[in-house]
Amino acid sequence: MKELWVLGSAVQDITVSIDLEWLARRNPTVGTAITLDQGLRLKHDITVTTQNGRSGLQEFRAQIDIPRIKDDLKSKLFKDGFYVLAGGGKYTLRRQIRERCSSSEDPAAVFLPCEDVSWGGGGLNVARYIRALAPDPGRVPLVYSDVAMNSPLGDSKLLWPRDAKQILVETGDDRCLEAYLYRHSIDPVLFYPKEAAFRRNLVISGVFGAAREIHNKIVLRGAESNGASGAGKGILDMLNGRSGRLGLVLLNSIRDHELFDAAYGAFKASGAIGMFALTERMQQVAGKLIDDLKSNVALPPYVLIFNEEELYSFAKRFGVKRTEAPLMQSAEDVPNLVQFAKLVHAVIKKRPHDDMRIYVTLGPRGSLGVDSTGRVIHAASYSKSDAVIYDTNTCGDAYCAAIALLEWARRHGNLTQEISPKEPDYLESESEMQYFMAVATAAAYCRAISRRAQVDSTEVQDLLEHSYLACKMFDDLFHIQRNAGPQLDDGGRLKESPIAVQWGTTKGLAELMAPTTSPDDHLLAS
Repeated sequence: MKELWVLGSAVQDITVSIDLEWLARRNPTVGTAITLDQGLRLKHDITVTTQNGRSGLQEFRAQIDIPRIKDDLKSKLFKDGFYVLAGGGKYTLRRQIRERCSSSEDPAAVFLPCEDVSWGGGGLNVARYIRALAPDPGRVPLVYSDVAMNSPLGDSKLLWPRDAKQILVETGDDRCLEAYLYRHSIDPVLFYPKEAAFRRNLVISGVFGAAREIHNKIVLRGAESNGASGAGKGILDMLNGRSGRLGLVLLNSIRDHELFDAAYGAFKASGAIGMFALTERMQQVAGKLIDDLKSNVALPPYVLIFNEEELYSFAKRFGVKRTEAPLMQSAEDVPNLVQFAKLVHAVIKKRPHDDMRIYVTLGPRGSLGVDSTGRVIHAASYSKSDAVIYDTNTCGDAYCAAIALLEWARRHGNLTQEISPKEPDYLESESEMQYFMAVATAAAYCRAISRRAQVDSTEVQDLLEHSYLACKMFDDLFHIQRNAGPQLDDGGRLKESPIAVQWGTTKGLAELMAPTTSPDDHLLAS
């Protein structure tokens, strides 16, 4: 069976919480460094530390220096020597987050309680959510490749899977990426450099004050370590060694030119489906993909996935200038389909005959898509009256995971039943992509309402079967740009939402999401 292969850049997420009253009892002067107003206010250059005792005593140290905010003279996020950080925001530090050598390094540092040390990063999150949606590794063979930040399991790997449980007991998966992947039934194909530093994020899960609280996570990314020499060639050799087994190659959060070029070359050579989650960071190293999209070189089937800001950034590389008509005026605004059509047309105008699809996530306003015929699709978002949105971080990764799984399955799933629905009266002729967007929207919504930042396949199916979602197919890109039509207003926005329907669970999707046949399968997959 063809494999679903994810390439990413994993990070170690160190999760802490900030309780200002608790901190003030420990240190009465903490209010001069950390306060809570319209956002979390952190003093420039303070040092925060934390400890994790889950697998031995680990101590971490981060210096709060965010150059992109501090060096921007117009920024409202740096005032009177304080950074003002919003819930849900992501910021990059000037320095790496390091393990502390001793408690005497910085006696003035602010100590924050550690909630968890775990693995994250866009590509790894997507792989984890794919496995959550399709738990059976025998039905969906899933591979993850990356530059490892630890030593390999060594000889113990030769014992796999006979002594799998014992290896996982002895090896802390919060420090060993290989053990973490085995635990989640994901086949690890990792490059081990001679020296590799950990990539780390400081994740603030919540901020609690006497009068205000922030519940949406704030992510402080540690600075990048030096790239591992030879990683691109090493991973290319791994991909080439299994080229006959590649079904879909997903690149997500790649930050290194060498790694991107190696994976992109393997995609073109193998003829597998290529899926590119084009974050702004990955766009900076995706020169070969951009060059090919600007030319008429033949490409295998591919999928591009963005959020709204990433689409604008990508379109600028094709000569588009940011106009006064954004896709949305605010997070709750109705999307501008005319402007969307202009952006996408600029990217693919030289590729009219490609076997491709484009997906763009819009947060609470759902998502937009373009199929291989150029037709535009809008999917709204789910809503349940008794549900609480706990955290929107990684909802885009959940959406991406569902799309990757479905795009792989439609060609390589070996399913006994159809994964796309047969056409009821309310569906357009090109119904498959609409259904995929409905499933992906359900996965993203289930992630948002999960206290534990997880996606559960049974909850996704329940949402599809019992809740309603509007998803409408419109005209093609060319006609939308020139004639908004009766469904859009003069500004290019939807006049009214399409009728919402229950999309249901097809027999093929139920087969894909079926649980493993053995309670130990998740420990034994390799």
